[in-house]
Amino acid sequence: MKKLNESDICTMLEQAKNAEEFRKQVLANLALMGPWGLNIYNSLQKLYLTDDIMKNYLSTSSTILHESFDLAAQIYPGAVAAYGRRKSFISYLVKLIDYEDVTDVYDHHALRILLDDTDIDAVTSIEYLYVILKGIFDHFYFKRKCLFKPLPYGIDTITDDIRNQLYVPEELPDDLRAFNDFFKDRVRFPKENGFRGISVVIITPDYFPVEIQLWTTSMAYINDFGTACHDENYKPPSKIDKIIYERGGDFLKLKKKTIVSNPLVKNTARRTFPEDLLKQH
Repeated sequence: MKKLNESDICTMLEQAKNAEEFRKQVLANLALMGPWGLNIYNSLQKLYLTDDIMKNYLSTSSTILHESFDLAAQIYPGAVAAYGRRKSFISYLVKLIDYEDVTDVYDHHALRILLDDTDIDAVTSIEYLYVILKGIFDHFYFKRKCLFKPLPYGIDTITDDIRNQLYVPEELPDDLRAFNDFFKDRVRFPKENGFRGISVVIITPDYFPVEIQLWTTSMAYINDFGTACHDENYKPPSKIDKIIYERGGDFLKLKKKTIVSNPLVKNTARRTFPEDLLKQH
């Protein structure tokens, strides 16, 4: 059974008169591609073309963002920020076609909690990441009756140059060992390019997956602007992106992310949260 690929998407983008016609062509092709295609078809229909589901999902994500931010702000003594986004239609589509199972794509709605470590040493701020992570497990499992998606991952080898610049905890805090399979720990196991952070995926009672990323600002500068920069190193502009930008007009809406909430910020008497990190979203 043929599967949709990047070349197919490029052809449809070049031939479609507008973004709406492109979306219809994508759905029509997926509907003819067996169970794999139908699963993607249903996911796109539900998450982008069904208003009540879209609004409910955004509302749920916003609630999770606010509650996670409140939790982090109560625990962390420094400045804290939180924000989130829903993937654009084209970004979600491109990611889906790389997977056999649509449930393996869990970052459709992604939220981020940032701890400003400018005035707090690296060891202490990282310890707070794990305390907040434990608080998220306790709050959303026991109070909100949510589940958590298992997140298996391989351990990447990082270069000695990068390792020498980082504080890498050797042991996981004891109270998190029971949750070891339910979060991705890129603080203890950074990617080769230096990317660091903690990710956990909440499965709401309505079966919406919502990813929460926990970073310090030092990690954010590496992840967003440094050796692990998403745009320049991890995922340079694709042929699909180039066609969308060339066609312009309403095709650009295919790349538009939806903001879950305006940035939430807790400043301190000593510190205002770095604005350049908030501008990324």
